Amino acid sequence: INYVQNSYKSYGNNGNCYNKRIDDATCSGDFNFTLRSNLYLMSDHLPVVAELQSVNTLYNKEYVSTENLLQFDKGNLINETLSLKVNPLLINHQIEIYNSIGQKIVAKKITHEQLHISTSNFDKGIYFIKVTNIPKILKFVKR
Repeated sequence: INYVQNSYKSYGNNGNCYNKRIDDATCSGDFNFTLRSNLYLMSDHLPVVAELQSVNTLYNKEYVSTENLLQFDKGNLINETLSLKVNPLLINHQIEIYNSIGQKIVAKKITHEQLHISTSNFDKGIYFIKVTNIPKILKFVKR
């Protein structure tokens, strides 16, 4: 990513607001009071804009949300078997289950769109499910 020269612009420092709040009524310039006031209300810092260039694709309209890649088939209160619905994109990924103190207790390759893992030797408690390269973590309770 490269910065486009002379594209940096600070909304608050418009030549009149240097040591004032950006919503100060005595400031003037390119950006009107309403815009500066709205920026002040939504921001905890001085807003700036700049143009950037990249030779890489930064947006892919075929992006897939991680929300529904892995779902509980029968809820997350588990007695003997953990049942998961798996999006086909996760086939060949690794699924890992951790207990509440962070110990990995299961590591398994995902091979099908339906996954069943026996929890019969798990102690009662809360467990966490992590799939490699997917930021979302699911949790379940073993009863």
